[in-house]
Parts: sequence; C-alpha cells; structure tokens
Amino acid sequence: MRSFWLGLCLMAAPLAAKAASDTVVVLVRHAEKATDGSRDPLLTDAGRRRAEALLDRLADRPIAAIYATQYRRTQLTAGPLAKARGLTVTVRPAGESAASLADVLRRRHAGQQVLVVGHSNTLPALASALGASDVAGMDESEYDRVMVVVIAPDGNASLQQAHWPVP
Repeated sequence: MRSFWLGLCLMAAPLAAKAASDTVVVLVRHAEKATDGSRDPLLTDAGRRRAEALLDRLADRPIAAIYATQYRRTQLTAGPLAKARGLTVTVRPAGESAASLADVLRRRHAGQQVLVVGHSNTLPALASALGASDVAGMDESEYDRVMVVVIAPDGNASLQQAHWPVP
C-alpha cells in the first residue's frame, strides 16, 4: 500500500510543477517629475503621458497588484493603470529595504504579475533582491527603462529590460 501512495505522489509531482507559474515583477521608475524644488513634485506633461502609456504597454499583462512609494510622482505614475484595472495602489515607504520589499512580493504574489513604481535609487537594488543578476544602476535622468524580473517556481530569476520612450 505504501508503494501505491509513493507511486501516486511521484506521478502527481510533474503535474504540480506544471501548475506552478512564474512570478513576474515589472519595475518602472516614476514618470518625469516637475522641477519645482519641492520634495514631492507632481508629474510634468510628458510624465502624465508616460503614466497613461502604461495602460497600452502593460495591456497584455494580468497585473494583480500595484506598489508605489508614498510620493505623489510614483502614485500618479501608477494611478491610470490602477484605475483602469480597478486596483488599489499599495503604498510602501521609499526607505524600505529592497530585501524586505522583495520578500513581501515573493510571499504575497507568487505566480502573479505585479507592477512596482519606484525611484532611480531603489529599483536596481530591488531587481537584485528579487534575484536578478547584472543589474545596472539607473541614472537620475532615466525615465524610460523598464525592468521585468521573472522568478521561476524554483526561485531562479531572470531579468528582461526595455526602453519605453514617452509617447
């Protein structure tokens, strides 16, 4: 009888592995911000266009959750997609460690696709904390890079990058 159950478990293991899905974390920097001297600026016209463009750029992705920091520029970048998808933007503090946020994303969103809108000084570290390797830093003037970290069910991660010009 024990060998029957062992055989059944061994046959079911490949099925369970196939049922598991990759976890996909899309990382974008907030869109262009106004240079008004404030610590919490709004978006420029180009920034608002870039934020709206996320609707088309992510149209084929079943985004299950959206994360942003407490700053208006990240929330305004995430806002159009969140509204269109009926999602609430989850606010995380900008000073949170990359390792802590990576852990939250892995635990809460295993097998899902998630958007994180962050900052030039936090997104590369988050990509690395999620398991991506060879992540280049992000310049303060760089608004068009998107990083997609794909985490396989076995925990191995890969990084895909693209540049999305402002429409």
